[in-house]
Amino acid sequence: MRLRAYLPTLLIFLLLLGATAVASWLLFTDATDKARRQFEEQATAFEGLMVDAMRSYQQVLRAGVAAVNAMPAITREQWRLFIRDLAIDDFYPGTQGIGYVKQLRSEEIGEFVAEQRRAGRPDYSFHPEGKRVGYTAVVYLEPENWRNARAIGYDMFSEPRRRAAMERARDTGNAALSRKVSLMQETGEDVQAGTLIYMPVYADGAVPDTVEARRRAIVGYVYGVFRMGDFIPRVIDRNLPGTFQRLQVQIYDGAKPVESELMFDDRMLTHRGLSRLPPPEQAPLFTDTRPITVAGTDWTIVLSSRPALEEMVDRSKAWMALLGGTLISLLIAGIVGSLAYAGERFAAAEQDLSAEIAERKRAQDQAQLANRELIHRVKNILAIVTAIASQTARYSSTVEGFNKAFRERLSSLARVHDLLRPDPAHTPDLGTFVHEILAPYCHWQGALVTKGPTIEVTQNEAVLLSLLFNELATNATKYGAWSVPSGQVVLSWQDHVNGGENIVVIVWQERNGPPVQAPSASGFGTNVMKFSIERGLRGRINTTFDPSGVRHEVELPRTSGQAGGDAALAEHREGLQG
Repeated sequence: MRLRAYLPTLLIFLLLLGATAVASWLLFTDATDKARRQFEEQATAFEGLMVDAMRSYQQVLRAGVAAVNAMPAITREQWRLFIRDLAIDDFYPGTQGIGYVKQLRSEEIGEFVAEQRRAGRPDYSFHPEGKRVGYTAVVYLEPENWRNARAIGYDMFSEPRRRAAMERARDTGNAALSRKVSLMQETGEDVQAGTLIYMPVYADGAVPDTVEARRRAIVGYVYGVFRMGDFIPRVIDRNLPGTFQRLQVQIYDGAKPVESELMFDDRMLTHRGLSRLPPPEQAPLFTDTRPITVAGTDWTIVLSSRPALEEMVDRSKAWMALLGGTLISLLIAGIVGSLAYAGERFAAAEQDLSAEIAERKRAQDQAQLANRELIHRVKNILAIVTAIASQTARYSSTVEGFNKAFRERLSSLARVHDLLRPDPAHTPDLGTFVHEILAPYCHWQGALVTKGPTIEVTQNEAVLLSLLFNELATNATKYGAWSVPSGQVVLSWQDHVNGGENIVVIVWQERNGPPVQAPSASGFGTNVMKFSIERGLRGRINTTFDPSGVRHEVELPRTSGQAGGDAALAEHREGLQG
């Protein structure tokens, strides 16, 4: 079977399989897009929550500034009541505390500490001590629990990141969020990243128009404290419950996600106390990075999908389409392949039938050719026999003489045709041919001597040469060397090239016979030899009547003898009849 016949089948299968793959991919992509849209909606909601939450906390700080402006000498109890009335645990969850920081000069620190101690805070102290440009002190921080109590009296200008945020709030008159810091509230256990947001408080309650005026008018700050590990979960649980089941949340301080600036990772909730978080259990299908700006500070939020959200990618339809399409492709390809196989078998059978018909036609043609050849050969033989009978009768004086001569010549002709087998692979050579023709005339040993190379003779040459040798043998038996017991005939031949033409020279030499006399007239034998050699084979015969023995020398051009074919034999036949 030819593989080319199955190329359409393979092409159809590949096209169907490709279409199945495309359809499956489209279904899978559609399901993935749906899950991606859900992920993006969750991510956008979380981003919006962070921005809105920090705005709302800024409003709390503005309320605190208003309270300080309303009561310039606000007491500890008044601050506690103000924070209690805000109900931050209910409306602003996750805030570690809201406090008030006083701006101080170096010469004011001692009197400020003494004043706090006189107000019922005997353990109040300013820290850390040291010389620096500008000082602040935490006056109040509510709720005043054990963690927040650690921050009372702390100078926030002593730490660069806090100071930078406070100075930015002072110079702009707006809320300013600090970079990631380690809060004073932290101990050696459950350490969390922290951040603080500041709102400036100016003398007389108004925000001056210029930066220099703001710097001169600054008296303090209302600020909020956030422990990120507590703040983010509380905000999400209140506003977007279930977020951590669908999203993995990471918040970095800065415009790029740098590991050292990681402020929050939801894995901290389940791996508290570890210095290094373990890698995710599996790579997320979706990830999105979203930069936001909170009170003048850049945060980078990195959100990744969790398995609960990724399970929304319904791959079942895509797999069903792939499996079903593959089976259908195989079925259609099998049908097309079966048709191709049947067509190939039909073509092969048709080709075999055509070959058989052609072979039968060739056999019929060969049979017709053989039949025509047989008819042609029979006509030629009959013509030759007729010519022999006609010439024999012309030169025979009695019926007995005619009968004997006619029989001998027919016998010679029969031996020639016995020698010429109808086998195209068999071609008699001249030596074998001569012995076969002349054997009946050689009645004693040494009567015939032959010599010469092996030369093949064709059927046409054999027929014409048989007539020649038969006439020579008949004359030798009647009148020449073979008419006496001591006579001998030497028959030799040679094959040579003369002027580019292949020539065969045959010499018939009689010896030890009766004296030779030249004939007074030519008879039938002379005509046989003349027409056989000169007209039939396009050769030449030369006869010498030497007294010691007659000599016949024959020259035959091989190309002429072979190419003359049936036309030469027919011309010879016509010559005999003429």
